[in-house]
Amino acid sequence: MLTDGARGGQIETAAGVVRFAASPAPAPIVGSYGAGDSFAGALTFFLARGLDPYAAATRAAPYGAAVLASLVPLDAQRVLA
Repeated sequence: MLTDGARGGQIETAAGVVRFAASPAPAPIVGSYGAGDSFAGALTFFLARGLDPYAAATRAAPYGAAVLASLVPLDAQRVLA
């Protein structure tokens, strides 16, 4: 899996490569610190719940985007559900 910020990312498996979209960013974007970590944490959570990689990445994207609304990631972090 490769992420590419506002351009989403791509997943490479034995079946081939598929791209996933980024979630819309909040306006205004205040900071980007923690966005990748928040995406990765949510991705791990959704993979552990049994989602396939594409579905997990798509579900995790909003968690990375949410922290763009603050300089302190914990202030804007979404609760996993």
